[in-house]
Amino acid sequence: MAAALVALSVIGYNGKLRNFEADRLAKNGSPRVPTRKMLPAPARQVLLSITEDDVAHTQARIRGSFSSADLDTVHARASAGDARAAYDLGERYADGAGVEQDFHQAMSWFAKAADQGEVSAQWKLALGYLKGIGVRQDDVRAAAWLLRAANHGHIGAQIALSELYFDGRGVPQDCVRAYAWATIAAQTTSGGKEYLRAMAAQMTPDELKEAKLRVRAWWEHRGEPLSR
Repeated sequence: MAAALVALSVIGYNGKLRNFEADRLAKNGSPRVPTRKMLPAPARQVLLSITEDDVAHTQARIRGSFSSADLDTVHARASAGDARAAYDLGERYADGAGVEQDFHQAMSWFAKAADQGEVSAQWKLALGYLKGIGVRQDDVRAAAWLLRAANHGHIGAQIALSELYFDGRGVPQDCVRAYAWATIAAQTTSGGKEYLRAMAAQMTPDELKEAKLRVRAWWEHRGEPLSR
C-alpha cells in the first residue's frame, strides 16, 4: 500500500493528476530556467534524444502503420467513438494514406483516441505538442501527455519525459524525476547506461537514493517485479 501511494505522488499516475502540468503553469507561471549543466551530446544520444529531434524526424516518428480496413469503415467507427479506429484514422492523415496528408486532422483524431486511453495516440499527440506539428507548440501539454503514456509503459514517452524534467521544459526542472524515468526506460531496453551515468554525476547521493525509491515504487505499483 505504501509503495502505491508513493508511486501516485511521485510519478503522477492517477487520473486526478492527468492535467497537473496545466494546473502548475496556471499557478506558478512559466517553468523555471534550468540551473544544472546540460548533459554532453554523446550521453543524450545514447537514449533517443527525442526532444532534440527536428520537425522532419518527429513527423517520421508520428507516421506509422494502420489497419487494412477501408477508409469509410474506419471513419465510421472513429466517429462513433472507437478509440482504436480514431488512432487508425489519425495515422492515415499523418501518412496521407487515402486522404490528403494533414497533421492537424491527424492530431485531432489522435486526441480523441488519447482521451480514451490509447497509449500510442497519447505518445503521438505529445510529439505534436512538443514540436508544434498539427497543433500549437506547447511543452506543458506535451509533458502532460508524455506522462500519461509513460505511466502506461511507453518507453519513448519515458525517455522524452526524462529529458523534459532534466531541462525544465514544460515541467519544473527535477533531476530526480529525470533520472527515475530514464532508469525505468533503461530497464526495458539495452541502452541508456551512459545517459544515466552522466546524469548521476550531477546529482547528490540523496537525490540518487530518492530516484531509485521512485523507480521501485513505480514498478511495484504496476505489479511488475523490479529486475535491477
